[in-house]
Amino acid sequence: MSLRMREILNDEDSSGHFEVRIEPSNALDRRTGIFVAVNRHFDLKDDGETVGAKAAVSKLDQSFVDSLEKADEIINHFAEMAS
Repeated sequence: MSLRMREILNDEDSSGHFEVRIEPSNALDRRTGIFVAVNRHFDLKDDGETVGAKAAVSKLDQSFVDSLEKADEIINHFAEMAS
């Protein structure tokens, strides 16, 4: 069993999504343990020039802290539900 939720996120220089996957844990007791995976995906828009590594690294640098905070918020939400 696996549950996936996806939020579509687009801005001026990229399209993409934020996806959360929740399923039973393989590392803990499957009756009580859960596995949560969070992914922020970007597709850089083609502006007629080749999109290189600099643009990708810049986008990741701009978004990393916010994405990490959102992931922590989601994971903490499920941890609080379990306690």
